Amino acid sequence: IERNTYFHEIKYPTYEQFIHLEINQRYNPSFSCPCSTSMMKYKDFMHIDYDLHLLCSSNYVKLQELKNPSLNRFLPTDFRTLAPQLFHSFTNLCKVSNDYIKKSLILFNASSFVIKESFSQETFNLKINTYKDTFISTTTRSFARNLAIILNITWSNEIVSSRRTNFLFHLVATNSLFQLQFSPLSYSKPENMHNLCICSLSMRCFDPMSIYLNNNTHFNKLFEIPGFYTGCLQTESIRHSTLICLFNQSCVDLISFWLNIFTLETLDIHNLYHFSVNSTIESIQNEMFVDRWKVYSSHRAFYEQCRPNYCSYTLIEYKSIWLIITIMLELIGGFMKIMKLILPHFVHYIFLLNFCFCHKKSRTLVLTISFPKFSIRLILRRFSQLNLFSSNSSNQNNERESHDQLLAIRIFLIVFIVSIIILTTYSSQVQLTKTVIISNPSIEQYFSLYKIHSETISCPCENIAIQRKTFISLQATFHQVCQSSSIFGTILSLCQLSFMTVNDGLIDFNAASFVSVKVISEKELLMQSESLIDVFISTSENIFINTLQLVRDTTYANSLLSGFDTSTTVELFPINETLIKVRLLPRQYNLSTSCTCYNDPTCIEPAGIYSNESISPSLTVINDN
Repeated sequence: IERNTYFHEIKYPTYEQFIHLEINQRYNPSFSCPCSTSMMKYKDFMHIDYDLHLLCSSNYVKLQELKNPSLNRFLPTDFRTLAPQLFHSFTNLCKVSNDYIKKSLILFNASSFVIKESFSQETFNLKINTYKDTFISTTTRSFARNLAIILNITWSNEIVSSRRTNFLFHLVATNSLFQLQFSPLSYSKPENMHNLCICSLSMRCFDPMSIYLNNNTHFNKLFEIPGFYTGCLQTESIRHSTLICLFNQSCVDLISFWLNIFTLETLDIHNLYHFSVNSTIESIQNEMFVDRWKVYSSHRAFYEQCRPNYCSYTLIEYKSIWLIITIMLELIGGFMKIMKLILPHFVHYIFLLNFCFCHKKSRTLVLTISFPKFSIRLILRRFSQLNLFSSNSSNQNNERESHDQLLAIRIFLIVFIVSIIILTTYSSQVQLTKTVIISNPSIEQYFSLYKIHSETISCPCENIAIQRKTFISLQATFHQVCQSSSIFGTILSLCQLSFMTVNDGLIDFNAASFVSVKVISEKELLMQSESLIDVFISTSENIFINTLQLVRDTTYANSLLSGFDTSTTVELFPINETLIKVRLLPRQYNLSTSCTCYNDPTCIEPAGIYSNESISPSLTVINDN
């Protein structure tokens, strides 16, 4: 029944030794090979590669002979007008996606993760897939979020497209000059093609791309290009388009004829790995045009970076039947020897008691009283004559030598007894450290032990990296204006961007690991959790604000025109019958300070409702507070 525990330790095991040990001790929970380092870079044992969509390597993104047609010959929404911008957008999206992935991979390869011990090939493969999925998820969400911010800010500022896809230009005569004004275009709604969608109210307005026939007096739709759409913002309409036409030879021949380009090739559907012919550009863009991710990893390289100094395991064995029989025989032999020594004296003592019991009472009393006195006297006499030395001296020196020996013995005993007393007193004053090990303690046991031994308790963690979502639950409550049905388009756009930023941040926050080599107290955990949450909130706010500011600064630096004339007014002065002078005038706000949009993009004034007869507001919107 008794078990024997054997501890085995292998110093500096090679990779082959580790594989052999891992196979043999796979189901042994005590098997462990601690790494000599606790941090390891991803690039040391894995490499992520990717294949972009067929479009990114096709000649559709390399067209050099496609020139911008004359805007007077075709409608602004004609495919021949939009084709250069369409294919140029494909080129930019592929390039931006590829650059973003490369930069993200540089950061990923330079980052480190926490490792405690080496693990098997199967566990290694599972972790590799987890690392890959986390990288892909984080990168794609960040990429999609940045594009969404740029798109929403562009629409909110009503930036005028030079392709006249969102605003038309009109000249309004005022005295001796003309003023250029913009009116928003309208398209069909995605959910109902019979209802109009105005670009000033929504950016999700688009119609199928078509080729129109110019009859000098009006334009007639000749046919639609399958899968391609045009709308207020070309980037948004492209997102809802598909590449189904480019996979069809007849459709490719058709657009080649109308564009007068005969180098276009049909995309091969058999070379698609993940996407399909009907995949929208939005779905392809959200995955950064990556059709396939490829991961190369090496378990040997991982083990060499881990470099365990030793591998250890324990084996528990029960004693064999032959060993048990041998031990039993040895015990019986030892027991018999002990009985030979004790039994004669024990029998003699029994007989002595029996003899005393059977005699007269008086004699028994005398013996009973005198026996202890005789024993004590005998012990004292023997103790006083105690001599541990053996004497070989002659008779005349025997008495002197015996006296010296007795004196030495007594001095020795006195010193020995005093030493014992001193050692006993010292030992009673010294604090002894006692280590108590409790295997697999419950949370109740930990709390109970922490109350008593808060300064000395230590509970090493089996897993030193724990996902935050296992013990932190973080939720965001947004401003009530974001749930309101009466909301302006720009505010709604900002709310949607906020939703996206916060939700993406929460996914990354929950997936991140909390590193601790031992269990920490509830108070310390609460403090660290609050610190992590504060850092997350601050970081999310800064990223969101900085991204918005970057787009705003870029828009201001490029002096882009707004369709609502909020930044610049365009005036035209006729010089003669063939010459008109164009003047761009910046808008002024807050006339008391003369803040112009050329000098300061943050010029503002209270919103108002104006009458047609006066530039002064008849109603001003102010804050009640």
